[in-house]
Amino acid sequence: VRVGIVVTLGGASGALGRHARDGFLLGVKQNGGKLGDSEALVSVVDDGRNAQTIGGTVRRLIQTQRVDFILGPLFPDLIGPALKAASDGKAVMISPHAGPADLAGKRCQANFFSLAPQDDEAIEVLAKYAEDRKLNRAIIVSTQGEEADTAATGFTRAFKGTVADRILIKPDATDFSEQINRIDVLRPQAVFLHMRGDVGTRFLAQLSQSGAAA
Repeated sequence: VRVGIVVTLGGASGALGRHARDGFLLGVKQNGGKLGDSEALVSVVDDGRNAQTIGGTVRRLIQTQRVDFILGPLFPDLIGPALKAASDGKAVMISPHAGPADLAGKRCQANFFSLAPQDDEAIEVLAKYAEDRKLNRAIIVSTQGEEADTAATGFTRAFKGTVADRILIKPDATDFSEQINRIDVLRPQAVFLHMRGDVGTRFLAQLSQSGAAA
């Protein structure tokens, strides 16, 4: 059985990819190098969390290593191009961490399996939590991209109050004074954040220092 592991191994999200890789390889090792009764041949590739290149990465794995299964990627914005390449190469894709809502229901594909919850389910829980706390006015702050769009749609759909604004932040942003001023002006009861770890950490630090979150 030939398996290609395509996950993010570097950068702020790299720990997730390394855990997925190491966990799979440990399972294969404990099973005597096999998956079921068949010898496992595993190739590992870093996708760089790059939606522009991941399709080519998956194609090369299928063409050069003749993999039957793709394990990964971990993030919803990478699933689309990776799955297209896997489908073209007649490979099965198994995602351990991403459950894109746009592949649910009638739009599901026979060669895609997700081990994660649908990615807007947790978002809807947060909206319900805000409702239970009687928070009626919210804004959404998110980085740009398909994953953030799905999260914003899920929150807006489930939130019974008013979403006063959605503030978009570039993934490589370092200064958030304009966005924080906007939050200060709007004075929401709740701020729903959906941001990548590194930029989210910088944003929360500046938001806390500004006093706008008080």
